[in-house]
Amino acid sequence: MLLGGLSVSASGKIKVVRHKEHKELMTIYQLLRMDSGKGKSPMQDTVLEVIKALEKRLQDEYFEEEGKRNIERRILTRHIRKLEKEAAETGDYAQAVEEIARIEMAIPPKSALPQLMTSKFTPEGLEKEAAKQGGKFAIIGTELGSFKNLPANKDDFILNAWRGETFISTKSKEPVRIDNPSLTILIATQEKTSLKLLGEEALQEDGLVPRFMLMTPPDMPHVAPGGGVTTEMNFEDSAWLERTINEIHSVARAIDGHHEFQIQDGALRNWDAFWSYTQKQAKDKHLPAVLRYWYRKLAGTALRLAGFLHLLRCLEENLPLETEIDQQTIDGGIELAQFYEAHACVALDIEGNDVLYLAKKFLKRIKEGQSPEVTLREIYHPEHVKAEDAKRVFRFLTEQGYVALLRKGKSDICLVNSRLWEMPMTG
Repeated sequence: MLLGGLSVSASGKIKVVRHKEHKELMTIYQLLRMDSGKGKSPMQDTVLEVIKALEKRLQDEYFEEEGKRNIERRILTRHIRKLEKEAAETGDYAQAVEEIARIEMAIPPKSALPQLMTSKFTPEGLEKEAAKQGGKFAIIGTELGSFKNLPANKDDFILNAWRGETFISTKSKEPVRIDNPSLTILIATQEKTSLKLLGEEALQEDGLVPRFMLMTPPDMPHVAPGGGVTTEMNFEDSAWLERTINEIHSVARAIDGHHEFQIQDGALRNWDAFWSYTQKQAKDKHLPAVLRYWYRKLAGTALRLAGFLHLLRCLEENLPLETEIDQQTIDGGIELAQFYEAHACVALDIEGNDVLYLAKKFLKRIKEGQSPEVTLREIYHPEHVKAEDAKRVFRFLTEQGYVALLRKGKSDICLVNSRLWEMPMTG
């Protein structure tokens, strides 16, 4: 979750340069998948609270400065009216026009209230708000929210913002142009809900799903019998997180345009091997298509992650931003990418996710019945599952040793393993 906070605060102002034709914008799209009540929201809120505090500070600064700008606008506007009146009376237009044009140039332009993030959006609304914020924005939510019904032909800005490419839209009544956009996406949602985004073939094929770094952590352990699944972050870590995000935001605000992190000569030797591996995986026909799409982005993402590690190092060791990224940091980015890879292999096995989700529901119903023998229909029919889909799930449960299947008369019977109440859910 820290990486998400760093992505928001860096505002897309930094790129990692592999070579002049390959530059990775330091921003991430992240999706955390956990069942309800397992602690995903508190993890998200840890970073979210720091971002909210930063946003409030920026808005307080805005209102203070906007008050002064309004006074200046009123004074200059009155001066213009005075010049116009005098010119109309004397007929000396030329000098008045020159003076009025100079004053109009000096009038402070209207600016939008700083907003770092949103949780709900329409595609057109997102484009307009991002334009107001200079192209720098974040979508942060504790549910899938507006992504549930996002059409593939409406995610153009989200795709462009990943690369930092100029975005132009004429779909709305007011055309929108956004130069150097940067978007961070941090979503925490339930596993089944996430499939509405991850399982959408159009969003897989156009590249939105493959841009997400996915996390499917195990259930968080209880700290004590009957206790909660999370504990409060200690004061030192909380203070470090707040300080770091604010420092990175200050660095980003001071950058005019983009800063480009260069990489030391020879530091990409391990990355080259990792790139070759990811491209091999991207061509493996045994993998789900969406996972193959995802592998195409992974090596580039490793460079982004290395950039964040390098930025942290510069802050912690008080190094200038011109310091080049070394081999150790590149290797760290690869290691983080491999962490996400393990989660993506689970999350992007869409068919397997459906089977696992239903298997958990079937097991729960079997346990509640407390009977060693039950018909398949008694289990799957109340869950409104088709017979063919149910059979696929029962085959999975049989392979895992939870049940055995047999035909008894006209019914398919499920024999329950007597050790079911001791067995963990695997697969």
